[in-house]
Amino acid sequence: MSGSELDPYLDYLSLTIRTFNQLISRIPGSEIIYRYIKQSRTRGDFGPYQSYLKLTKKVDKLIADLEPEPLVEKIPVTTQSLLCPPIIIGIPDIRPKILYGEPALRFTESMEGEAMIYPKYIRTVTNLASINFGGLI
Repeated sequence: MSGSELDPYLDYLSLTIRTFNQLISRIPGSEIIYRYIKQSRTRGDFGPYQSYLKLTKKVDKLIADLEPEPLVEKIPVTTQSLLCPPIIIGIPDIRPKILYGEPALRFTESMEGEAMIYPKYIRTVTNLASINFGGLI
């Protein structure tokens, strides 16, 4: 059936509903009865406690399904060595000796610095933060 075939039926239905509403509105007190019926239907299904229980069940389900995302990505192994700062061995003069990388990490993680420091891991560097980094004074 196309829209043009349904038009007479829809017009008749619309006219019937409009006439019925006009007849009901002429009855004294019909607005009060209409409001009473409307309020009784909307209140009857859910009370405040029942809606609270449904809400808490939904919240509990969402919390159970929650898998928090990490705030930061895991650090790659190459970057982890940068997180361990170099350790200055001896006096911090213009040419200090430092221990860095994996040996420094092992040294800091051992109890009270008991790990052995092998001479091949010690590097001599220039301290550019000193006033006499060129050794002129």
